[in-house]
Amino acid sequence: MRDFILFLDGPIQGTEVIAAYNPGLVLLSYLVASFAAYTAINFAERVSHSGSRTAKATGWLVGGACAMGAGIWGMHFIAMLAFHIPIPVRYDLSVTLLSMAVAILLSGFALSLVTRGTLPGRRLLAGGIVMGLGVVTMHYTGMAAMRMEATMLYKPGLFALSVLNAIVCSTVALWLVFHLGAKARFGQHIHYQIGSALVMGLAICGMHYTAMYAGVCISTRPVVGDTIAALDPALQALVIGGVALLFTSVVLAVSVQNQIVRRQLTQQNAQLLEEIAKRGQVERALTEAKEVAEAASLAKSQFLANMSHEIRTPMNGVLGMTELLLDAGLNETQRRYAKTIRSSAETLLTIINDILDFSKIEAGRLELDPIELDVRDLSEEALQLMASQAHEKGLELTCRIAPEVPEHIRADPVRLHQILLNLLGNALKFTERGEVTVSIECTERPIAGSEAPRCQLRFAVSDSGIGISAEAQTRLFRSFSQADGSTTRRFGGTGLGLAVSKQLAQMMGGEIGVDSAPGRGSSFWFTIRADIVEGGKSAPVRADLNGIRVLIVEDNATNRTILRHQVETLGAICDLASDALAGLEAMHAALARSCPYQLALIDMKMPRMNGIELIRAVRADAALRDTRLVMLTSLSASGEAAATRAAGADAYLTKPVRRGELLNTLGRFTGATPTEARAKAANSDDAIDC
Repeated sequence: MRDFILFLDGPIQGTEVIAAYNPGLVLLSYLVASFAAYTAINFAERVSHSGSRTAKATGWLVGGACAMGAGIWGMHFIAMLAFHIPIPVRYDLSVTLLSMAVAILLSGFALSLVTRGTLPGRRLLAGGIVMGLGVVTMHYTGMAAMRMEATMLYKPGLFALSVLNAIVCSTVALWLVFHLGAKARFGQHIHYQIGSALVMGLAICGMHYTAMYAGVCISTRPVVGDTIAALDPALQALVIGGVALLFTSVVLAVSVQNQIVRRQLTQQNAQLLEEIAKRGQVERALTEAKEVAEAASLAKSQFLANMSHEIRTPMNGVLGMTELLLDAGLNETQRRYAKTIRSSAETLLTIINDILDFSKIEAGRLELDPIELDVRDLSEEALQLMASQAHEKGLELTCRIAPEVPEHIRADPVRLHQILLNLLGNALKFTERGEVTVSIECTERPIAGSEAPRCQLRFAVSDSGIGISAEAQTRLFRSFSQADGSTTRRFGGTGLGLAVSKQLAQMMGGEIGVDSAPGRGSSFWFTIRADIVEGGKSAPVRADLNGIRVLIVEDNATNRTILRHQVETLGAICDLASDALAGLEAMHAALARSCPYQLALIDMKMPRMNGIELIRAVRADAALRDTRLVMLTSLSASGEAAATRAAGADAYLTKPVRRGELLNTLGRFTGATPTEARAKAANSDDAIDC
């Protein structure tokens, strides 16, 4: 070691040879070192990405080691060509080649340390130390190859600084690429490669020029003049060959990098196209699934509409005939039997209504039909329908309406009526003695002077029944749920009524709830939001239909019979038509006799021409426009009520039709009183017997 590196440890013995540097070659040495570092780093990263020590990975590692070693060696000897001294210098070929071999071997070892998967701090430091020592060893081996009539001595402090510089800069360069750069995105990663190459170039050049500054060249003979000696031709040839090899490696690295980038872009494009194709398939599948779901929903809605119509038609016959039977001269036993039939039919109808309404809500096909209505009339009608059931159980049925409640609002009377009847039916079912009370109040008053005043009404049905526990209340408004199993066994029911009522209340902008305790009765309440109709006036309801001419257009013979008896018992004169076309002919025939029908009851679903088409035909005929038209519907299809009103119907009745509802609806459209009509006909010379 002492013969290999000589340190200056005393006064200079001899003549110090003063050197000069060629700036262009100094700059070239730095560029060569940086290019070499970039090539080596680029090759080494292929090893990291391969993930294993395959033959291909080994080839990349060898290429990186050769590029790095050749770069360190090339930088050194270019710098030595830039080092001009006034004495001849030649280089020992074997030692010169040995310096290159040392650089390649140590560079390969350092790169192998930092390309093994993840890079912990200890291995990064080890790689930096080995790489730095490779630069140092190559330099001092290359210096030992010099043959001249002088001796190179080194200052110990600067010598140590050159070693430290090589190790620190090498470690930083490796950290930039293999630790920090590994976390960067593809587009940013090349910046870390370039930065690392520049730092590694500083490590090599910094170490070299620090070491050269640490050296003192002592000649044993006096130096004559300051003429710069000629460059060693052998060294020039070696440097040119080494630099050519290095630049070939750089070109190869760039070429490989471009190929890899193109391959990656091609793969990314292929993956993108595959992803687009998959998304297209998914979108098509979703579209097909949506179409299938819509078709299924439409089929379900159509099925519900048909089921509703087909079920309500015979139920209309059962209930209608039972009412007619009760009006006949029955003895007490027969009346009891008939009432049992009616009660059972009403219960069955309630169950059917709940199931059909729940199915329509689930399918999203239930719609509201808000119209002007009188809150007091609607509540009174609901109480009248439940009065007989309350009377049979000996219960008092009352209604309290707060004075601030507006007389007329815009809401869906059918659905509002449905909720009230459901709550009243439950209250009467679970109350054995005492009373059931309906109360209505305005909980949100309208703002005075507003263009479209709205209010919030609160309906409550309170009873003195068995009450409900807090735990059971949590299940009340769930589908197919009741307070407990004994409730179903004792009182029956599907558990859908309250679930449907909750949905209807929410659709009308409100909510529903209950206040109850076991043994203290219950108070079921719900709210709705509605527009207030200022100055609204309901048509007066007649107590009978005496002298009114009514046409019934219904394709079901049983329903025709029931409706005829219901209308005639109310005092009206009734004619029948078995379908829409026959009904239109009957209207024209009555008009020709100067005995037009004041009212027509029209079934919704009929062959050849349905009820809506008939109403449109009547409204399109100027001679028949004054006829009042009432649709008989099951409200089974989405938008059926709105379509009925849009076609020109004055009102609609839901099957099965009760006599009270029929009287209340038809009584609004009768015009002059029967007495006035008969008196006018009797005093007229042109009176015609219709």
